[in-house]
Amino acid sequence: MSQKKKLVNFYSISVFLLFFLCISVWPCKAQDCKVTTKSGPIVGTVIDVLDKKICKFLGVPFAKPPVGELRFKKPEPIDPWTEPLDCTQKKPYCLQFKFNLSELGFDVAKETEGREIVAGPIKILTEMTELEASEDCLYMDIYSPIDTAADKKYSMVVFIHEGMFVNGGAGIPSYDPSVLVARGDVIFGIPQYRLGCLGFLFSGTPSAPGNMGLWDQLEGVKWMKTNAESFGGNPESITLMGQDSGGWSVGYHTLSVAGEGFFQQAIMQSGSALNLFMLFGENSALYRFERFVDITGCPLAPKAENAEFRVATEETFKCLQSKTSDEMLAFQKTLMTGRKDVGCVPNEDKEFFGTNPFDKIKSGPFNAKAVLMGSNSNEGGIMYSSSMGDAAPMFKGEPKPLTLNDMINMIKEKSDGSGSSQMQMVMPMFYRGLNKDNPEEVRARSQQLIGDGLFVCPDQLYVTGCAKVDNCKAYYYLFDHKPSNSLFAPWLEGSQHFDDVPFVFGKPLIMPDKYTPEEKDMSGKMIDMWLKFIKTGDPNLDKTGWKPNAGKSKGYMVISGKAIKGAKGFPKNNCKDLSRYYGMGRSFLKSYNPDKKKES
Repeated sequence: MSQKKKLVNFYSISVFLLFFLCISVWPCKAQDCKVTTKSGPIVGTVIDVLDKKICKFLGVPFAKPPVGELRFKKPEPIDPWTEPLDCTQKKPYCLQFKFNLSELGFDVAKETEGREIVAGPIKILTEMTELEASEDCLYMDIYSPIDTAADKKYSMVVFIHEGMFVNGGAGIPSYDPSVLVARGDVIFGIPQYRLGCLGFLFSGTPSAPGNMGLWDQLEGVKWMKTNAESFGGNPESITLMGQDSGGWSVGYHTLSVAGEGFFQQAIMQSGSALNLFMLFGENSALYRFERFVDITGCPLAPKAENAEFRVATEETFKCLQSKTSDEMLAFQKTLMTGRKDVGCVPNEDKEFFGTNPFDKIKSGPFNAKAVLMGSNSNEGGIMYSSSMGDAAPMFKGEPKPLTLNDMINMIKEKSDGSGSSQMQMVMPMFYRGLNKDNPEEVRARSQQLIGDGLFVCPDQLYVTGCAKVDNCKAYYYLFDHKPSNSLFAPWLEGSQHFDDVPFVFGKPLIMPDKYTPEEKDMSGKMIDMWLKFIKTGDPNLDKTGWKPNAGKSKGYMVISGKAIKGAKGFPKNNCKDLSRYYGMGRSFLKSYNPDKKKES
């Protein structure tokens, strides 16, 4: 063999060996996504999005596993590591129920007649059924530009996932931020946090201080801020962003003493900090703790004299920590379904909040200097449909023609008559000014009342409070577009809860055949407004005219497939009527105990 051929063979073998070594140890492209954080080196994967390459790191640990003696405790910082950590595979989500859509009354295949589920709330619920879950779950996914040079100063986002504080995780495809990262050169971190009673059980002691899920979120924010420069990020340009319970969480951080100094801006989509049903008072949380412990069979010490609750001891927590993950899920399910209760949610714990958000909103200060937040035009639509069953079919068919009295009687039957006299007295007050015998008017008002009560009115309270404080300005929007690929029946008009999500996360840009050209254009504009806000605290593009709520200036932006235009004041709502009962509801829920009537 000639010397030249030997040389060629040597190079060929060398290249083959290098290729083999690369695919057997790390994907070759993954070498482009190696970052040395202050915790240790991590290796991710290069992905192509919109003809651009970005890095994706999956399952980056940011806190110690909350297991064993750390179950129910506040998160502890992760121990550093030295060897490169493979962050190319998804980690399990936090322990949670797997949604079974058929158990929720949805036969999706039958109801949607084989139509493709592209995006929206049913898509998200479907994605949640595919979760693998574990208590060892305090990991985050990070998406970033490839260039991490020291002179880079990318703005950063910490996204808090949704799921009503009982479900969800960092890897749900509907919330994949890669389009925003590629289009805007920003960094996204998505931390997971403990859910349900593992995340929010409150004993009034350090052994179960409550709001562990919120502390987990904050630990993720701290990790991102500490390691910002490793990814080329700017630690002084961090935006908290969330939707649904993620939006509520973001709102809590903006009004907490714990969150002070860790971020500059906040984005809340369909969820602010002032939803009555997602923040209980101390007594209400202690009642749930006592009930939960009784369900587990663990011991509690007797009540002290004149005390309302029995006392948790060291033996109580050793017993709780000895239970398996499966047992914990079973106990939580019993708590949530046994007596028409809601289980474990955030509470007004003073260590996290200082002053409770309902008082803090009146005077500030706010931890975010600029806020972008809004609601969809028919937030209550699918909630009304799911509560009315066959009388208001969600996917196809027409709703039954119910008068106001018909609807009240149906609700009374479903609630076994409990509270019927109060309902019969109060409900007509919310239907003033319309024909109570006109089913269409009653149905439309019912949907609006649900949406206003859960989303619009809490938003209005937050925006108004922010506008009065010198260091805060709020940009408010109303998303009013029913997607062309919506699965919902024609009678469900407007934009439903979750309908804005695919447009903010750029699904029309990467799936253009599933959307109209107008929707693709709208999505691009929304993304650019969100990115502008993330980078500057102001979402205005050229000639957008989006006025912030600050001082006496009031306005909002209407976003639809037809146009994106500004409007004065606040979207039309029923908040004047609803607010009359806001204080009453607040007082009731601070100490909500469904057993009190029974005990008396």
